[in-house]
Amino acid sequence: MDLPPFDPEEGSPLTFALRPWHTWMDPLAHVNHPAYVDWCDEAISVAMADAGLDPISLQPVAEWVKWRSGVKAPDEVEVRTRVLGSTAGGDVVCEHRISTGRDPSAIALTARRLENGRPGMLLDALR
Repeated sequence: MDLPPFDPEEGSPLTFALRPWHTWMDPLAHVNHPAYVDWCDEAISVAMADAGLDPISLQPVAEWVKWRSGVKAPDEVEVRTRVLGSTAGGDVVCEHRISTGRDPSAIALTARRLENGRPGMLLDALR
């Protein structure tokens, strides 16, 4: 899905760390691709909860992921998220670098909004 056009805005990076479970592996012993997007959303959700917002209200708009190398259990994974900007309608565009201490295993771009939230609430939570 294509990302919507957005106005650039520099945000401070957020970091989320995890260890993948063995039950998340595909037949080639790598984490299944959809999990990477889930990790990006969890990084945003943690920041939302810290800001007093309900993470259940996070809604996907679009995402793009480029995989570079596989993540395996029980690698230590870091998701480093930073805001790239926001759309005229208040959707927030973020870059996520997913790594296991080496070069990024994947780079993802996501566009997200809040269900029934005022424009700017999500951006404020991620600042």
